[in-house]
Amino acid sequence: MPTREDVLRALSSVPGPDGRTSLSESGAVTGISFRDAKVFAAIAIDPSDAKKLEPMRAKAEAAIRAIAGVESAIVTLTAET
Repeated sequence: MPTREDVLRALSSVPGPDGRTSLSESGAVTGISFRDAKVFAAIAIDPSDAKKLEPMRAKAEAAIRAIAGVESAIVTLTAET
């Protein structure tokens, strides 16, 4: 079963909202939860940036899906912190 550390390690390869800092170091990941082999993650952003940050969200989802033992991943962009 994957762990929070596994997810953060995978997200370290994805640039965060500023485009320079890794997503895992950016402080934007506001939630990670697990249900069986499914991983759910939330990334806090400014709502006006949602469209331009969609590629980041998709890369984060793909990075999580690549973790051994993960069957599916859902990453959402949220304005809530």
